[in-house]
Amino acid sequence: MGPPYQPFEQRDVVIAWERRAGVRAALLAEATTRMLDSARLGLRSQVLDVGTGTGDTALLAAERVGSAGHVLAIDASPEMVEQAIGKVRRSGLDNVDVQVMDGARLALPDGSRDAVIGRNAMQFLPGWPVPLMGFHRVLRQGGRLAFIVWGPPEENPYFHLPVSLAREHGWVRAPREALETPYRLADAHRLHADLATAGFREAAVARVAVDVQMPEAEPLASYIRESPMFHANADQLNAEERVAFDATLVAAIERFREGDSYRIPVISLLVTGTRS
Repeated sequence: MGPPYQPFEQRDVVIAWERRAGVRAALLAEATTRMLDSARLGLRSQVLDVGTGTGDTALLAAERVGSAGHVLAIDASPEMVEQAIGKVRRSGLDNVDVQVMDGARLALPDGSRDAVIGRNAMQFLPGWPVPLMGFHRVLRQGGRLAFIVWGPPEENPYFHLPVSLAREHGWVRAPREALETPYRLADAHRLHADLATAGFREAAVARVAVDVQMPEAEPLASYIRESPMFHANADQLNAEERVAFDATLVAAIERFREGDSYRIPVISLLVTGTRS
């Protein structure tokens, strides 16, 4: 599997990512809860949050593990980490640390964590499935791995709009791998085999299918418009193409209207395993 596209090093992308945290939380609430439940966090758990972004999942985990527990939130992007540190500070929680660290090259002691989690982050790690060996190493015996990734793009038509519309209208400018990175771990059978090969027992990949009702179209359009995964392509569109893309995007959102709200299908894969 080739190197993934890394869109999260640019400050404007990271700021836009944080600005849309509320929409992201609503769309991914069910899958995130399932992930945290599957990690079996206790009041003293030591947790590693891989690819924390701006810290959303780290804070949710910190609330579960309590003051006697700890969450180490890592991200390879210094810009993301800077935003996450600010969010943690504002939260008032003192059981979270945030560090710049590549999830594929963990600089942590063996057996030092009770759980490893990650929300839509693992597909950005280089060298997959080698990172699974690192997760296995830093988990204590019986520790839990629980992460979510996107299901297949054809089952996530809303999230795939920036790519599907660009292809439909001839606006593709970025390399294919840049547009396909979000779905590079969408093969459930391969994920299951990867976990088993890395030494995890109780390996499982569950499909989490949710229809999320959203009251307004504008936040949905803005969320996709500012998608980090389309940034490489959007940057190469000329002014006329950007205007056309935006109008087409707004119109496409109406495909999801049901009465006075919008129904967004969200398909995630929940990947779990136990350290043998």
